[in-house]
Amino acid sequence: CEGPWHQDITHQVQNAGPHEEMATSLRLQFSDVIVPIVAKLDAISDGSGGTLLDKCLVYWTQEHGVFSHAMENIPVVTFGSAKGAFATGLHLDYRDQNRFIPKGQYGDTPGDRPYIGLTYHQLLGSIAQGFGIPRAEWAESNHGGYGVKPTDLAAASVKDRYTHWGPQEWNVAGDKLPWWVT
Repeated sequence: CEGPWHQDITHQVQNAGPHEEMATSLRLQFSDVIVPIVAKLDAISDGSGGTLLDKCLVYWTQEHGVFSHAMENIPVVTFGSAKGAFATGLHLDYRDQNRFIPKGQYGDTPGDRPYIGLTYHQLLGSIAQGFGIPRAEWAESNHGGYGVKPTDLAAASVKDRYTHWGPQEWNVAGDKLPWWVT
């Protein structure tokens, strides 16, 4: 993963040139890869009045929220309902816009501070639940969601970013995301 792109674009994404390069790359990935795949799935009949896309869940995201390698405030776009397990046609924002991370990786300003919201762990657990994977196969013992929650949150990330998620987020990390998982 080391190399010109990683260091010169990803780690410099807060600067204008690398930011535009990253944005262009993500737009092309979405429009030239994801959209054509989804269109092909939607064009294949499933033999019962629906399409193959109706039986699938196509998931697209990337690793950049407001900052590089930051899990907060990242967009996630899904297509398909996985046989009705997931609601479609929605725009859901699980951020609490009254709570934001007060300091950031790059000395952010109030205009670009990411908001605190539900955890990414809850999203991944919701996908597992939507596919009927038993909770016993993915739930973590220290929060019930999918994926490891660091036991020492103060040491878990740059400038204590993840210390701002509290019991109200972690206590529901194993629950289905509201409105999305049916």
